[in-house]
Amino acid sequence: LVSANVVNHAIMSAVHQDRGAHRAYLPTQEQIKNPSLQLPWKKTGEVNLSPNFQFDRFPASRCVVERWDCAALVHESFLDRAADNTLCTFDFGWYDFNRAGYREHKYVHRSPSVNKEYWSEGARWSTNFFAFTKQDLEGVNWQAIYGKGDDEEEFTGPHAERRERHSCAV
Repeated sequence: LVSANVVNHAIMSAVHQDRGAHRAYLPTQEQIKNPSLQLPWKKTGEVNLSPNFQFDRFPASRCVVERWDCAALVHESFLDRAADNTLCTFDFGWYDFNRAGYREHKYVHRSPSVNKEYWSEGARWSTNFFAFTKQDLEGVNWQAIYGKGDDEEEFTGPHAERRERHSCAV
């Protein structure tokens, strides 16, 4: 399975951070005083080194899932790199999270549509856009797909591992 690269994504944001794709941005004092103004952030450096904007290697990185300001930093970085023609820093080619050491995560997966929880492990990256063939779906554990988000849980980790295949982002 292959997923298209997305900018504000828990796992991929950590990869982009490691590659130096995120630039240093901070909200202006005027923005902090009045967030409803929705002003552009101020660029303070070429690479984000702020401890306040660190993207953890985790399937549901807090800096992406719980904080709008991290998403703002990522999008400002993306737009700035588009303006100066350096979007290549977001391009990491093929990246197989399961084989790149992201299997260390253990967490409770929640399937709210059917009120089910179970322990899982691995990268669990978003399949916002993905490509596959009919044969790629052979052996999918359809019993593990209950509702929203469960397809990501199955396709991006266990299924690829059972088939001894790669599960990559591009």
